[in-house]
Amino acid sequence: MAAGDALLAPSVTRRLIANFAATRPAARKDVTALRLNGLTPRETEVLELIARGLSNQEIAERLVLAEQTVKTHIGRILAKLDLRDRAQAVVFAYESGLVTPGGQPHPPPGDTASSTPYPGMARQSAPRCDVPSPTPFLPSSRRRERRRERRERRERGRADMRRATRTLVTTTVVTAVVAGTAGWASGTAQEPVTGPPPGTAEWRAEGLPDPERTDPAGLARFFAGLGPAERQRLVRAHPTVVGNLEGAPPELRYEANSRTAPGRYPGARVLAYDPRGRGQAVLVYGDLERAERVAVLVPGSDVDAGHLGSLTRKATALREATGGRTAVVAWAGYTTPVGVGLDAASGELAEAGARRLVRFTEGLRAAGVRPEPSLFCHSYGSVVCGLAAHEVKAKDLVVFGSPGMRAGNAAALRTTARVWAAKNPTDWIDRVPNVAVAGLGHGTDPAAPEFGARPVPAGDADGHDGYFAPGTSSLRAFAAIAEGDAR
Repeated sequence: MAAGDALLAPSVTRRLIANFAATRPAARKDVTALRLNGLTPRETEVLELIARGLSNQEIAERLVLAEQTVKTHIGRILAKLDLRDRAQAVVFAYESGLVTPGGQPHPPPGDTASSTPYPGMARQSAPRCDVPSPTPFLPSSRRRERRRERRERRERGRADMRRATRTLVTTTVVTAVVAGTAGWASGTAQEPVTGPPPGTAEWRAEGLPDPERTDPAGLARFFAGLGPAERQRLVRAHPTVVGNLEGAPPELRYEANSRTAPGRYPGARVLAYDPRGRGQAVLVYGDLERAERVAVLVPGSDVDAGHLGSLTRKATALREATGGRTAVVAWAGYTTPVGVGLDAASGELAEAGARRLVRFTEGLRAAGVRPEPSLFCHSYGSVVCGLAAHEVKAKDLVVFGSPGMRAGNAAALRTTARVWAAKNPTDWIDRVPNVAVAGLGHGTDPAAPEFGARPVPAGDADGHDGYFAPGTSSLRAFAAIAEGDAR
């Protein structure tokens, strides 16, 4: 596993699923029904939608709620049902009968109202008969009938459990194999860093434009109306805000971040530095404001302000391959997953990252960076780019070592950018099942012909992180795409 191999070979995965699907555990629907009855109607609705694969944002839209309210409901559901995470909630929903594959919501097991012949009609006891006992033939017939009913009930219970077990196994396999860039390790749940930059309260107290409510174009107009002395005062008084404001002049942001992260990233200019959480940073190689071409690298898992080595190597390799003509941005501007876990298999961190990526590109445009960037998206970063594609203004969208983009094909991305995909035969991502179940997994392989992306040659790249190695066909192709020479 440390060498980057798949956690489970496909043949083993198939046997695992078959064995689990064939198990026949005893049904415990009376217990699950009792626990389900402890939920409020709204919590029951949220649990059903989780089991049907909807993300927090989609649940919020469906139920007309704030996304934070949905998160609160999910926290209460997990606490009330004594569940650890979203995957267990999915299994519980199937096991309890709240959700069935392809079916409509069921009343919780143990609710016998629906078992009467007609809705609203109570089951009646058999009429009393004051006649001598019938011949032995009738009781024997009744016993056979009862045995048959019991067998049918047991088979229905076992079928429900098999479906729940298959869901659990698929969830487990997806979680196990959809990873980021640093090999296999235990996943740690991450909370995305969102909202305005640190120091915003003091900035607002001066009556300055609200970073959360003002779009990048509005912030660019604000700075354009300031004189040099006032700009310098804001850099000195509010470096953590100015250094992270999308739409502020890049030179001003560089200066602000030289105060908050002095000498931390040699050879690069720091366009953003946010120390919250694991830390986020955006580094620039080249002259962003004067370059004719701009490339933005979006990384996968295990990248943050303190772990940028792999990302900066890719950025410098691409800049050298373009002869220094392209300004390259190493964008570690979102909270990435850590190792293997539900974060790497789900889309929640990618959704937050996509919103930040869209605002970042809007900020470049507002600050006077005219070339539309080419986005190069690695591993989980390709999920971020897939979710941002319909809003982000980009010339090219290049994904490599991708587990999927949460889209069935290139057309479903709804982007005017040219879509490219690369995957080399030694990349372990090729052994990841391209599935999407209960909100886990990222769907179709972008490098598959049926996805419809333009292929990027990558046959001589090595492993999951070798696409930017000097001399590889993939790096040459990436440079040609960034320079606008590839068709």
